[in-house]
Amino acid sequence: MRLSDSIQQNGGTYASKGRVVPVQSLFANLYREIDVTQHQPVITAPFEARLEVIKVGTGDDAGWLQGGLPDGRSAWIQSRDVNLDRKPLTIGESMALAERFLGLPYLWRG
Repeated sequence: MRLSDSIQQNGGTYASKGRVVPVQSLFANLYREIDVTQHQPVITAPFEARLEVIKVGTGDDAGWLQGGLPDGRSAWIQSRDVNLDRKPLTIGESMALAERFLGLPYLWRG
């Protein structure tokens, strides 16, 4: 199931309350637990997908963030894959962001 399908099933209310963070990686895997060797990813989230923050990891789970998914499950994502501190981009940062998309296939969806 795609993230957009789940959001529509929940009446468009996902990630409308509490702390929400966007995915900053082009694609980021979310896992059932922080031991990524035990299970396959629960889902792969694309760039700018929004995740509801349940917990920011500390101690044993430092470097991870637990996020709520549109279907009610929760999953762990590496903290470096999300933008915890949103701020306007400088021109140089905007150019670097645009360059990350060079060579990616594009599918128009209207």
